[in-house]
Amino acid sequence: MQNTANGTRVGANAGPTVDSTPEPRSSSVITFDSAALPSVASSYRLSKREVEVLHWVMEAKSDSEIATILSISHRTVNHHVGSILRKIGVENRVAACRIAWEAQLKSGTES
Repeated sequence: MQNTANGTRVGANAGPTVDSTPEPRSSSVITFDSAALPSVASSYRLSKREVEVLHWVMEAKSDSEIATILSISHRTVNHHVGSILRKIGVENRVAACRIAWEAQLKSGTES
């Protein structure tokens, strides 16, 4: 019995073959409208730079990517992210994004 490149078995008693083709993803994409960030900024007293960092966090950028975009060090980005999390009162970036999404929904700026 042998395995093929896609992981299915061939040969005697190979059993049923499995189609490993992934399902197509939905074409609908939800985007974040940074217009909701001012309400988050004022509610949680975020600095202008923290708002910029939160925007890029919402775009799923890493600290290194954000550092390159904003022309600052990745350690400075990490500091801003920590400050954002502390001010919003959450433990991770995902939770901070959830807060920003909720602000967007409340402000009616969903894209």
